[in-house]
Amino acid sequence: MAPSMLKSGDPSEPLPLVLIADDDDMQRLLISKTLKKNGFQVREAADGEAAIAAFHEDTFELVLLDVTMPKADGFEVCAAIRATLKGAHVPVLMMTGQKDLSSIDRAYEVGATDFIAKPITWRLLGHRVRYLHRAGLSMSDLRASQHELAEAQRIANLGSWRWYCDRKQLRVSSEVQRIFGIENKEHDLNLNDLLNATHPDDRYVLAELHSRTLEKGEEIAVDIRLNDQTASRTVAVRARTEVDEGCGTILRGTFQDVTERRATEARLHHLAHHDSLTNLPNRSLLNDRLEQALARARRDGTEVAVLCIDIDRFKDINDTYGHNIGDELLIEVANRLQAEVRGSDTVARLGGDEFAVIQFGLSQPRGANTLCHRLLKALTQPYELAGHSIPAGSSVGVAMFPADADKAESLLIKADMALYRAKADGRGTSRFFEEGMDKVFRNRKRIEEDLRRALEGDWFELHYQPQIAVQSEEIVGVEALLRLRHPTKGIVPPLDFMAVAEETGLIVPIGRWALRKACTDAASWRRKDGQPIRVAVNLSPIQFRQPTLVQDVKDALLEAKLDPTLLEIEITENVLLHDTALVLNTLNRLKSLGVLIAMDDFGTGYSSLSYLQRFPFDRIKIDQSFIRELSSNPDAAAIVRAVVALGRSLNISTTAEGVETAPQFAYLKGEVCDEVQGYYFDKPLPYATLMDRLQMAPPDKASPEYAAT
Repeated sequence: MAPSMLKSGDPSEPLPLVLIADDDDMQRLLISKTLKKNGFQVREAADGEAAIAAFHEDTFELVLLDVTMPKADGFEVCAAIRATLKGAHVPVLMMTGQKDLSSIDRAYEVGATDFIAKPITWRLLGHRVRYLHRAGLSMSDLRASQHELAEAQRIANLGSWRWYCDRKQLRVSSEVQRIFGIENKEHDLNLNDLLNATHPDDRYVLAELHSRTLEKGEEIAVDIRLNDQTASRTVAVRARTEVDEGCGTILRGTFQDVTERRATEARLHHLAHHDSLTNLPNRSLLNDRLEQALARARRDGTEVAVLCIDIDRFKDINDTYGHNIGDELLIEVANRLQAEVRGSDTVARLGGDEFAVIQFGLSQPRGANTLCHRLLKALTQPYELAGHSIPAGSSVGVAMFPADADKAESLLIKADMALYRAKADGRGTSRFFEEGMDKVFRNRKRIEEDLRRALEGDWFELHYQPQIAVQSEEIVGVEALLRLRHPTKGIVPPLDFMAVAEETGLIVPIGRWALRKACTDAASWRRKDGQPIRVAVNLSPIQFRQPTLVQDVKDALLEAKLDPTLLEIEITENVLLHDTALVLNTLNRLKSLGVLIAMDDFGTGYSSLSYLQRFPFDRIKIDQSFIRELSSNPDAAAIVRAVVALGRSLNISTTAEGVETAPQFAYLKGEVCDEVQGYYFDKPLPYATLMDRLQMAPPDKASPEYAAT
């Protein structure tokens, strides 16, 4: 049975049951929390044998298997499931390393439905499981339909007939009479009996068969509709000529009621060419219709407009209201788009929150411009969904045939470029493609050039966000955060350049500069009481894999004359997933220098308890996504509580990121989290501002003056 959000909406229906098999306790906890939040009930297994036993005991609608488990690995469990009758078609999702191609290949060989790469993105996991479940239900329905059709064929739902051409005699089986709804008669029928039962528009088919003799060996196959007032029924007709010495020429054939088969074929065709959520044409059908529209436009000398439409900040809506509301909004957007276009135009969903419209038969672009205004007006109206009034604007990009391109693919690409420009110009607007919009690539090259110039021209700077001891509320550390101060653009946030820095490898020299600068600054500051404070520096995975990393850290410490215990190296969990031996060696070498090691964004990736035991971590940094939901999501609070307790049991300090409110801080203080950082105390500060802040007493959070700020 499907959950209410996935199927009938009846809260009395049981939630679909999912089996989670993973030997890592923390991983199972996080997966379980994610799936429960997405409308599933779960059963857990800590090893392969337990997973196989659980599968025999219960009926699961989906199975998640870790590749590496004791007693039986994920491949063996998957094979065992597939060997059972009830496990032949259940969706199986394997969890494996992102670059472990051999495991991915083997997963499919043993019958896995899909795989998800570690580190797991939790929102993506929820999406993946929900849609695998939906696909499993659809395939189950289709298999049931196919089974029913096979049963109908097995019991010979066929009627045979013979037309003796020389004698003008028609003989039919009793099944033909049943198919055509003719009352029991002798087997010799008059042609009019069949014609009267056939739809008037299709009677000519039988009349033609009656009036002519096919060439020997020639065969025909056509469909006719029956003249049935209660339901639409289709009958397949097959015929060929035989010559019998005693009876002369015989036209022999069959009638078969193929109503259900044709409906199934139509359904399969529809599923292959339409979006399952909105029922709009998908990208494949859009391309077909666009090709047809272009062919017609070339013939008629008219224009075609291709519009790409995107919902502004749709991710924020999903994060705020949940994915169910997000899905409902997508359906409403599809309805509004269809209401604004002509019946001859095509509205399609390209994927995610992006839609497309084909408008053909235009004499000039003005018609497309008018449609853009109508669409933007319709899509700007608030969406009333589940008791929420949700504002959601949209942006539109337009490309025209033949002015911008003469091929379907090129038109879609250029419409998407125009959409990108519309969003860059402030969203909630439309833009037509213009030459030069394809400068996205050139913009990327310009960012790369700016990064190189920034390294040469000293454009980078570090801001520092204080880290506060929970019990004393004093600054005990800071996190170094990179900023780029462009001479004409001002401060450029990392989000605008970090992806290019990592793609080009420039993150290595940038990271080396940040490390040296952080150490130099840390050597110069003291708190008011004279106590030093540590500095935390983030290392990207690319930087961590550099063979010179340990020497770079050592050189930075020596150059700044900084006590190594005042430097904390932060790495994210995905650093740990590959080349485990090399990673462990590098971390141990860093520890031998005396520096501290912190796991950043804990809980958003693999979150393996075994990793905390194997690697020399001094600190766990709890990701701000959990802190943000402390007051609204009991699961988030439970995870934070578990992580703090885990750190305490392993003698690892805990720091909560993104603390912005007094209730969040109070909760963390009650759970005895060691440190916090966030806007509740300080935003990232330039070096000079931090120096002033270190000389001040901790702010009185209860004072009216502080509250007023």
